[in-house]
Parts: sequence; C-alpha cells; structure tokens
Amino acid sequence: MKKSNDSPRLNPSQRHETILNLNQQGVSIREIARTLQLSRNTVRKALRGEEESIADDASPHPIVEHLPALYHQARGNGVRIQEMASELHGIEITYSTLTRMLRNSDLRKPASKRSGTYHFEPGAEMHHDTSPHVVVIGGKKVLAQCAGAVLPVSRYGFIQYYPCFTRFEFQVFLTETICFFEGATARCTIDNTSVALAFGSGKEAIISPGIEAFGHHFGMTFIPHAVNHPDRKAHVERLFHYVEGNFIPGRSFDSWSDLNQQARQWCDYASSKLNPTLRVTPQITPKNREKACFSKK
Repeated sequence: MKKSNDSPRLNPSQRHETILNLNQQGVSIREIARTLQLSRNTVRKALRGEEESIADDASPHPIVEHLPALYHQARGNGVRIQEMASELHGIEITYSTLTRMLRNSDLRKPASKRSGTYHFEPGAEMHHDTSPHVVVIGGKKVLAQCAGAVLPVSRYGFIQYYPCFTRFEFQVFLTETICFFEGATARCTIDNTSVALAFGSGKEAIISPGIEAFGHHFGMTFIPHAVNHPDRKAHVERLFHYVEGNFIPGRSFDSWSDLNQQARQWCDYASSKLNPTLRVTPQITPKNREKACFSKK
C-alpha cells in the first residue's frame, strides 16, 4: 500500500476510528501507519485505546522547522540528526518518530540494492581500505585519508586519519588496529594499492617484501581483491559510509591528534551499540569473543 501525501486531514477521533476499521479489515499496523502518515507506535497506542496519543500527534513536532537543515548537516544520517537536534536545539525525539518524519518529508533517496553476499568464518580475515574525507581541522577544511578496518563477522570497526597514506602509515595503522582489536586475523583483504603491492593485481599481485614481512610478524597474509571487485570488502566500504554520515557531520577538530582521539572514542561508542542484524554489540567482549576471535600476538 503506497503512502499518499495528499491524504485528507483527519481529526483525532476520525483517525482513531479509521485505525480501528482498518485493523478489523486485517490491514497490518505498518500499512495503516503508511496510509495515515503516522508512526507505528501511534497506531499501536490507538489500538490499545490511548486516544490522546493521536491528539498529540496532530500538532507539529518542534523539530519540523529544523529538519531540512539538520538533514543537510548530518548528511542524512538519522542517528546524527537525533544527536544534533539535542545538542543544537535541545529537542528530544525518539528514533522511530524521526525516521517516520524523514520518510514523510521525502528528504531521503530510495536505498540501493545489494550487489551480492559473502560469508566469512569467525576470525578468518579483516577488511582494510582508505577513503578521502573532508574534515575541519583548526577551522579549515582539510582533505584527509581515512584508514579503516573491519572484522566482517562481528562488524567491529576501527578508523584513523592521516594527511597522506604511504607504506609507513599503512604499517602504523594496522599496528594500531591490531592493538585496538586485541589480536590479528589470518587474512587481510585489501585493494590493489601500490602502498602494499610491488606489482600486479588480484590473484596475480605480488606483495611488497617489506609489507609481506610486516604481515608475517603478526601471522597475517594480505589478499588483494580482483580489479573492479570492491564488494569483496563491502564491510569496510559500509564503515566509510557510516563514518561520513555519523562521525564527520557537525564536528570540528583542533588538530590531527584531536581528530584521531575523537575517532577512536567514536569507534568505541559505535561498536558498543546493538547491531540490528547480529543482535549483539560488535565490541569484543568475553561473551562474543568466539565470533570475532583471532590469533593473539
């Protein structure tokens, strides 16, 4: 059932009656919410007889006038919009209400379809890549290289920023990553970057002797993915999307050191949240260590 922005405006009692009628006809709560442009929680409350919740929903939420600007500043990330609404305007809003308002505002573009799936054994590998991000350091916009790594089974991620990314920064970052993860995986999937490769690409690639020796020290083998096959390390690509939408918007930094300190704190915060797919937190704990365990070095 499609949502219509031109649906007639109903008063609270009419909406309550409509919700009850649709429910009796076997229409799902989700479809009722979309048809009447209400949150699912509001529909549930109406079905429980809490009519006043419908009346409350009739008045515009105080975030409405700020929503377009917050959406732009947060680059469309709902969690960051929720945080900035509280930080900048003192407005508290539940996430379900916010996402419903975003759907009704047509600010978001339809999500793209997945290109494929991969399955990984626990502790088998990590994904590594870099991505250029524009950040504000000392009041100036700076193009920084964001280095990221993810354990694909647990979705545990780590990022740090550098002015440039050479073989030296590559080794520094992976050393910090292994310390952050408290261990090293047997494989590390990378792209076909000259930072790690001597020549070639994909299966034919030859790892630089220095980088190969570095990996051997931690018991790690570097696996370059095939050319034009970035979805092989899709989890780290997803991490960059998350960072650009949640970490960068609305934040500025005094120095590179401050940037990386805040990035590390954000990684701790992000990994402590419940992953909706896994139903556990990505952060390594005694409870879920077996899911993301790797060789300790």
